[in-house]
Amino acid sequence: MIPSIRSRITIGLLSTTLFSLLLLGGLFLVFLRGYTRNLSRDYLEQKAVQLLEEFRRQRDNANDPNLSTLDNQILRRLLSREQEQSQLQFRILDESGQVTDSILFQRNSGRPTMPLHDFLFDQLGPAMHRSRNSSDQPLGSNPTRSDGSRLVVPLSPLPGSPALELLSETTFLDRIQKDALVGYSAAAGLSLLLASIMALVITRNIANPLLSLKTRVEEFSLKTSPHEDPPNPGTAFILKNPGSREVEQLSIGFSAMADGLAQKYRELQQERDSLKYFLADASHELRTPLTAGLAFTELLRKELMSYSTHTSSGDSQELLSDLENQLFRMRGIVENLLTLSRLDAGISPIPKEPFDLLHTITTVQHEFTATHTEIGPEDISSQVAALPDLEPWGNPQIITQLLTILLDNAYRYGAPPVQISAWYDPQAGAVMIQVLDHGPGVEPGEEEKITQRFFRGAAGTASNQGLGLGLSIARSLTQSMGGDLLVNPHTNTTGLCIRFLFPTQPRP
Repeated sequence: MIPSIRSRITIGLLSTTLFSLLLLGGLFLVFLRGYTRNLSRDYLEQKAVQLLEEFRRQRDNANDPNLSTLDNQILRRLLSREQEQSQLQFRILDESGQVTDSILFQRNSGRPTMPLHDFLFDQLGPAMHRSRNSSDQPLGSNPTRSDGSRLVVPLSPLPGSPALELLSETTFLDRIQKDALVGYSAAAGLSLLLASIMALVITRNIANPLLSLKTRVEEFSLKTSPHEDPPNPGTAFILKNPGSREVEQLSIGFSAMADGLAQKYRELQQERDSLKYFLADASHELRTPLTAGLAFTELLRKELMSYSTHTSSGDSQELLSDLENQLFRMRGIVENLLTLSRLDAGISPIPKEPFDLLHTITTVQHEFTATHTEIGPEDISSQVAALPDLEPWGNPQIITQLLTILLDNAYRYGAPPVQISAWYDPQAGAVMIQVLDHGPGVEPGEEEKITQRFFRGAAGTASNQGLGLGLSIARSLTQSMGGDLLVNPHTNTTGLCIRFLFPTQPRP
């Protein structure tokens, strides 16, 4: 299935937007990760320096000789304050860098995992005291950075001295990243929504003029009927709101093409009407002299039989028979032309009624053998199957004319015996009549051509008989009753097989 312009533009815009969002999302995640690491590192550095500088300031301002006790008191106050304001993890690293103990201060979490008193007096206080006696350098002035969420502060500038490690809350980074991702997801969804709206607007501006042009072309094609006046498009394809310059030029081109087609259509219809009227007039004009010629031939035959000798009478009778046959042939051609002109003109609808199919076929069979003395009764056979609770619905005169045309075609271009069969086809829901001869048939590819007007197959061209109108008239007559005519429909027999079908109705 070929996609429409609207679907192509929509898919293209949405795909481009989605690809751009994915690319920007990847860059945003890389930036977010680096930004949060730097933010956490700066936070830890700032917090460590603040704690240690505050500790140093308070310790220098005190005059207590018992520095260990003083240090523990100061640290108790500082860390308790941090416990209320933030969430940090403090760990003591020994000389080898291994964690000796840790304590996690959590806001409103009750007692910590390690008592604050034990931590201050046993671990952090002595380490701070040793650091003070070892150097006058401010604590935390040269911290060692490990990564964005971890900071190590030496408690002494001496190599291998203990250190204080600060770890940021893991949910701190997660919260920042989560908030950023939520914001980015909302922005991405809004971008897709805007892209969808933009695609809808663009496709409407592009596709609607094309759909309007398509509708007008379909309306123009539906108006082109053989029995209607020729269309006059004029400016029917000129769009008021083309949406783009290209669509406007396309509509102008369609209008010009439609004007040309309409003009050619008028010319062809005028020629067709002229030919139709000529055939009708010629048929009517020729019927009168043909009828008179046949009547004079019959009178002349009777006169010759009265006054001629037996010797000359035989030759005269043969000449008269040839003349009569040619006149009958010409009358058949004229009748065919007149039938074609009536069908083309659609003078009156074909009346339909229920009729006896077996009686109609038998009557045609007898009349045809009676008018063709060279054909014996054994050369034509018929078989009519019973119709289950149905009766044929058509025109018996049309059926008679159809069968006569098909029998004449079979004996003129085929060979006996000819078989007529009739049955009900449940798949088609109609009565099927078949006429099968045992002649040479038609060449491959000529099955549809032989029902065209004035087309003669290989057999007709070789015999130089007919004008190629019989089967064309037969198809037109069948279609006038709502049926169709089929040539060689899936048969493996020799000769030519022609079928035509017409509707039925339930039997009352």
